Amino acid sequence: MGLGYAAHPRGGFSSTRRLAAVLICGIVLLGSIESAAEPTQRLVRPHSLVQEDTGKTESTASCSLQEDNNEPSPKKLTMSEISLSATLNCVGDTNQVIPSEKETVCSSDASLEDCKASSSNKLVKLDDLLEPGAAKASISPIESSANKGQKWTMTLERAKLPLTDKHFLVGCAKSEEDKKLKVGVTGDWKCKLPITVKAKSSSVDDNVVTCAYGEDSNKAEPLKVEVSPATNKMVLDCGKAGSLHPEGLTTFCEPGSETLEKCVTKGFEEILPTFVKDWWVPNEGKTSSTLTIPSSGFPSADQKFLVGCVLNETSQLPQEPGGVQRDKLEPSGNKTSSCKVLVTVKAAGASSIVSSNLRGLIVVSGFFGLLGFIADYF
Repeated sequence: MGLGYAAHPRGGFSSTRRLAAVLICGIVLLGSIESAAEPTQRLVRPHSLVQEDTGKTESTASCSLQEDNNEPSPKKLTMSEISLSATLNCVGDTNQVIPSEKETVCSSDASLEDCKASSSNKLVKLDDLLEPGAAKASISPIESSANKGQKWTMTLERAKLPLTDKHFLVGCAKSEEDKKLKVGVTGDWKCKLPITVKAKSSSVDDNVVTCAYGEDSNKAEPLKVEVSPATNKMVLDCGKAGSLHPEGLTTFCEPGSETLEKCVTKGFEEILPTFVKDWWVPNEGKTSSTLTIPSSGFPSADQKFLVGCVLNETSQLPQEPGGVQRDKLEPSGNKTSSCKVLVTVKAAGASSIVSSNLRGLIVVSGFFGLLGFIADYF
């Protein structure tokens, strides 16, 4: 009579080990799903819509001040998020940068004669035109064996780009001594270079919206923000140049509105029944406001509303030190844009519903998988 041996399943594992492996895998997978089903807002939190620089470029123009050609080449420069430096080469032995003070530029409507006078009201400090510390400028000799003259260079700090497009002039002119030696020679012997500093782009980062108003600061589509039980706050920052809209934020624009200024408004109570105006808390200057929705204030279904920031009418009139407005720093007809923000308020318990459904799916799948394993084994 032969000895009887218990048959082992294929693969060499005992039934106990295989069953234990299945149970362990189920527990680990369930734990992973629970982690993944935590408030999804953390995984899809809106991030900055401003693209990072793929490479910064430098813009350079030159003035050689020849008798028959007193225009810079190129004829104008533009500084922006992707072009943070500008250089003007005033080529020639006695060719000089105008204005002569490195931290000073000329207003966009000035003549170079205006800019050469130290007391001229056409001179503008960079710290007054832009945010203090936003720009660093220098004037230095041109170091070249072939060319002499002066070089003007300005570099912008990306984080401190203006909220509106800015325009100014710099230029080149022959020294007074050199002009005296050229008696009888025709020609202006000076050139001026228009420079535009493009405003920063409006952006949203970690539910903080920062608005700007340059011609290219805003796209046709609004910025997007989500407010959920897991991330129940958002900040709308208009900056000193803008105003919250609709005013006071007790109403909102319909989501499909093309503009903020002429939108159809509704009360927040229509989509958030328990809304009170204290959910929006403005800062002291009322240039920004923070929305906080309490856990009891979330709706039963997702809701959307449109708010934003519009440019103040007087914000394009930079001021002299002491508060006197300079009404000729910006050209008339300067194009601007408004900053629209589409806010989605997630339904109450949306995260817990997703988590519960995922856990239920795992339990059911695991149960039937285990039944199949047992049936195959026995």
